[in-house]
Amino acid sequence: MVSHAFVQSILRYFRKLESMKTLALETSTPFLCLGWLDASQRKETILRVERAHAEQLAGQLEAFLKGLPHADLIVIGAGPGSYTGLRVAAGFALGLARAWQARVVHVPTLEAIALQASGVVAVSLDAHRGQVYSAVYLVEPSPKFGLPSIAKVLQPLEKRSFEAFAALIPKGATHLGDVAPSGIALAQLGLLRLELGAQPDLLYL
Repeated sequence: MVSHAFVQSILRYFRKLESMKTLALETSTPFLCLGWLDASQRKETILRVERAHAEQLAGQLEAFLKGLPHADLIVIGAGPGSYTGLRVAAGFALGLARAWQARVVHVPTLEAIALQASGVVAVSLDAHRGQVYSAVYLVEPSPKFGLPSIAKVLQPLEKRSFEAFAALIPKGATHLGDVAPSGIALAQLGLLRLELGAQPDLLYL
C-alpha cells in the first residue's frame, strides 16, 4: 500500500516542476531559437541565421534574458541537424548551468517543430542530396502548461529519401517541412522529460 507521505512527496515534486524556470536553446537548424517558460510567462525568439549561430547567440541571448531570473533548467534542441551548431548551444548551456546551478537536458528538435500543429503531423528537415531527417507524430492537447504534447510516435526519426518519407505521410496529415522549432515547445519538452524521470544530461561535445 502506498503511504500518504509518498503520495505527498510525488505531488510536491510535480508542483516544483510546474514552477521551474526553463530556458531553451536551439542551434542545430538554420534557425536560432530561444524559449522561456515558467509559471507566469512564456516567450520565444526565432531568427534565421543560417550558420551564424556562434556569432549571434551571445548577443541574442543577452537581450532575451534581460529582466528574467536565472533558469532552473536549460533545454537544448538535440537535432538532427548541424553538429557544429549543436556544439554552440551545448557550450552555452553548460556554461550557464555551472553559473546558475541549473540542470541541462536535451530533446529532439523535430518534436519541437511538430508541437506547432495538431493531429497527425509529419516533420522533415533537409539533410541534403535528396535526403530528409523525418518523423511522423500524433499531437494531442495536453493540460500540462496549456500546450499540446506528443501522444505517439507514428514513424520514428530517420534519415530517408524525400520520396520514401512522402510515402509514409498519412492522408490528411499536416506536413511541416524545414520549419523553425518552437522555443516554448523545446522548454515544455524538457520539463516533460524531467517529469518522466529523465536524469539531467552530461554533455561532452
